Order: sequence, then C-alpha cells, then structure tokens
Amino acid sequence: MCLGIALDMKSRDRIAAILAHEEPDCVGFMDADTWAETVERWRDEGMPREVDGAWLNLGGLRFFGMDIYSIFAPSPKGLDQLVLEDSGDFQVVRDRWGGKTKIWKHRSGPKLHLEPAVKQPEDFEKIAPFFEAGSKGVSSDLKQMVEDARERFFVTLNVVGIFELSMDIFGGLGPTIVLMQKQPGFMRRVFSTISDYWARTADEYADLGVDALWMFDDLGSKNGPFFSPELYRQVVMPAHIFLTMKECRVSQEWSYKGMQTLILENELLKASIIVGFGAKVFEFIHKKSDRDLLYHHPRVEIRTPVYGVNADNWWHGGIDEAIPTGHVSKYEGEEYPYIGEVWSLPWQFDILSREGDNVVVHLWRATPIAPLLVEKWITMRSGEAMLHFRHKVTNLGPSEFKFLWGIHPAFAISPNTRIDIPAQDVVIEESLPNDRLGSRNTTYTWPYATDREGRKFDMRVVQPEEAKTCDFHFATKLTDGWLAVTDRAAKVGFGLVFPKEVFKVIWLWLVYGGWRGIYCAAVEAWTGYPAKLHEAVERGVHSTLGPKRSLECEILALAHEGVSSVERITSTGEVIGST
Repeated sequence: MCLGIALDMKSRDRIAAILAHEEPDCVGFMDADTWAETVERWRDEGMPREVDGAWLNLGGLRFFGMDIYSIFAPSPKGLDQLVLEDSGDFQVVRDRWGGKTKIWKHRSGPKLHLEPAVKQPEDFEKIAPFFEAGSKGVSSDLKQMVEDARERFFVTLNVVGIFELSMDIFGGLGPTIVLMQKQPGFMRRVFSTISDYWARTADEYADLGVDALWMFDDLGSKNGPFFSPELYRQVVMPAHIFLTMKECRVSQEWSYKGMQTLILENELLKASIIVGFGAKVFEFIHKKSDRDLLYHHPRVEIRTPVYGVNADNWWHGGIDEAIPTGHVSKYEGEEYPYIGEVWSLPWQFDILSREGDNVVVHLWRATPIAPLLVEKWITMRSGEAMLHFRHKVTNLGPSEFKFLWGIHPAFAISPNTRIDIPAQDVVIEESLPNDRLGSRNTTYTWPYATDREGRKFDMRVVQPEEAKTCDFHFATKLTDGWLAVTDRAAKVGFGLVFPKEVFKVIWLWLVYGGWRGIYCAAVEAWTGYPAKLHEAVERGVHSTLGPKRSLECEILALAHEGVSSVERITSTGEVIGST
C-alpha cells in the first residue's frame, strides 16, 4: 500500500521502471543510514528489535516499505585507528589515513579534522598504496543475501563518492577545494586513484548480480554547489566518468563548425572525428589526465576546407590521412595537391555498432584524380584507451598505380616531451635555419644528429619554442612498426602501432618555433619517401597497386600512461617502457 493505494509492482520492478523512464505505480522509496540514537528511539516507539537500523536489512526494508537494498563496498583499509587523547565526551584519534581527528565518544555526529593526512602532493605518496589493493573477495553469505534480496528489491552496490572520500584525506571541505583550485593536476591524479580503487572493487563484486553501481558524492549544500561547474569538469568529472561509464558509445548527433562529426567514447578515451573535414581525428582525449594529446593550431580555426588549396594555410592539427602524395607532385600528367586528396573532402560513413562492449564506424572516400577508394573501419572497445583502425585502399582503375600513403598525427608538445621510434637511419629533407643539421639527403643514425659546429643533439628530446628551429626528416630501416610521443613529467603519451611492411618510413616534422611561429611535432607513418610522389617513385620507396587490387592493414592509435619513455609497443597495444 502507498497512501492507501494498492500497488501492483514489486520494489525491484518499480525502480527499474523509474530508471528506464517508464511510469511506475508509485514513487520509489529508500534510505541508507540512520544515527544510533534514532534507531533506539524508533525501538522505544515500537520498531521490532530484529530490524537493523544501522544498515537496513531485508526485514527493515519490508518494515519501512523501502524499495532499494544497498550493499556498501569496503573502503580502503588504511591504518588502524589509534586513540591519541581521551577526555570527557571526545576522543582524538589517528584515522586510517594518518590524519588527526576529534570524534564523539558516546553519540553520533560529525568529526572535526585537526590535522589532515595530506597537506601537499608529496604526502599523498605515503597513502597511495592503501588504494592499490582491492577488497579480499566476496563471501558466500553475501552472495546468498543478494540472491534473496533480488526476488523483491532493486539491489545496488554503493561506493562513497570520490570527492567525499577525498575530504577525509585533505582535512575537510575547505582544504580540498583550495587544492583543486591551486593544483588541479595533482587533484585529478588523486581522484583518478580513488576511482581506480572503486572500479577494481566493483569488478570483484560483479558476480553478485547487483542491479546497479550507486556512487553518491557530496558536491553541494542547500545554498549551492561547493565549486564551479568548470572546476568540476576539469578536476572531478574525469574520475566520475571513468567509474560510471563502462560501455562504449558512438554519437552522430554532432557538428563542428557546420561539419558532420562523430564522437566515439568509453571510460578511458574520447575521440572526435570530423567527417566533413577529411574524416580527421580532431580530438584524442585521455580521460584520466583530461588531456587532448593532439596539437591544435592556435591561429587557424577549423573551417570547411577547399580541395586543392595549400594545406598549410588550412591545417589545424589532429590526425589526417594523406594519399596519394605528401607534398605537391606532378606525376604522369596530373598535379596532386599538398597532403593529397582526401584530407580536404567530406567522407561518407555508416555506424555498424552503436553501443555496448565495442562500437564500429565505417568511413570511405574516393579520390577525384587518383583512381583510389580509401576506406577505414574504426573500432573502440570498452576498457581500452585505443582506437583500432582497419584500412583498405583499392585501385579502381584498369592500370597499375603508384602512390604515397601516410597517417599524419600532430602532437601538442613541451620541453618535457620525448619522441621514441624504432629507427636506424634518418635522411634529412630540410633543417632550418641554414641547414643546421645538414643539407638535403644528409644522413645520421637515430637518435643523435650533429650540427655544423659539432654539437650533438638527441632528437628524441623536444627543444623549447625559443630554439626557433624546424626539421623535416625521414626515419628509415625501421626495426619495428610503432611510434610514441610522451610527456615525461605527466607520464602520459600517444602511441601508433602499424605494419612496417606497409608503412616503411616515419616522417618527422619537428617545429620548435622555427616555422610560422608554431610549436608542435608531427611523427607520421608513411609508405615511402621523399614527400613528393614523383620523387618517391624515382627513389623506389612507395606503394603500388595493380588494377582492381586492394591493400589492407590494421593500425592502433592509443593513449598510454605510467612511463616516461617507450622501448616498444606490441601489436596488441601493450606499452613497454621506463618510468
């Protein structure tokens, strides 16, 4: 009964209907906790003794007519509580994090933080190990209890909110917000550590058969939120998304600057693809660090491109696909535009799988001059910070066709950035200013180049913008098929894995303030070199397709974390490196 009305639904069905935006027979009802003093008063007023008021059991749910049965996941154990002072109604204790708090001895109530466990980032290293171990498994008694509860009730696994838990660590609301404002990068790491722990714990409880993961977080009061929406988006939201989003999804209900855009997203990665701009991967956002790993030209806005124009004047960054040439080339009576034909044209697409454990998008584009059909299938899988590409290039013509084909990612960089590639010989195409590392076709052995004064440069290390240099080199004799660009300080980076039998050369376009005042690095996988198709054909390093024949291959684009340099990336995307 609800206000004298006979109800038709079980509690479980009622909550499921509400969450599915369907009409229930009654508003759902639940509570999570009560103070001990309240429980004793209820018992004095007639509540049966078998009803557990501290954490409502099944008898309590039935007694109060509630709909949700909650299991609370264990928080990190930390240190054993230690009484430091005992006087009157209060105790001063060392809490599980190592902080000092004042608590009531004989009644319920809030605690007072006297000395936080963490005052500065270095202090967090002492308690971070508390989050490394998950719970010790799920008891058979709890499994039976959940099974019994699900016959009637909607069952949730509850975890303490990421922000709420952090307030215990930093000594309350005020110190936590101050750190969020002053050191957002550090606080993102803290929230990520907490969400990692809760995710592992939730996985351990997955076979219980609960209906939902319930994360409650205390982000405001009756007077409003504790911090701005922008601060939430920057610092807290990535951890919330990681914990709550365990499936992939792709959305086509977007446009950017009037161009059709697809967004592929899972708990670790968000990728935006501007279909109307050459199917460019516009964003590649690593959610844990809240960082777009790609470069975006600060002075060139995204606008609908024009076929055949100078790409330098339209190029914004991201990951472009270039075919059948790199630079402008006159070949067999035709002039092919800069960066090829497909970067500036709209593509067609079809979404093959929209949500679930993986999503798949098929995109394709024919070239106007070259007799080619370029296709790619992009797959995102849950639990992976990577995109799987399956590429197919088909010669539609009746004759053999030679071409260059490249995957052209450009990266945001700093002096902390490191470039790792498995190359041996490097051929200089251009080195500004004044052929500083050598004139065209000068070679060196990766990673060390020498300038005209005899100074040795480690080409893996990105120079500051003030260097005012610009280098365009071709890395050849690859020993493996991968490349990596890593922020050594943040230990976050981008990796590309490709078949070296197809992509035989890595192009390095390293712009450290020496061209148009920009600061970026493009580290690209190509099927040949030099950059002009006719010169690549003369050198004999290019791709060839017979009439009606196709070239197919698979590529991985991934975000990695935890290493400052990369020694190898396997074909499955495992990153092996040094911390």
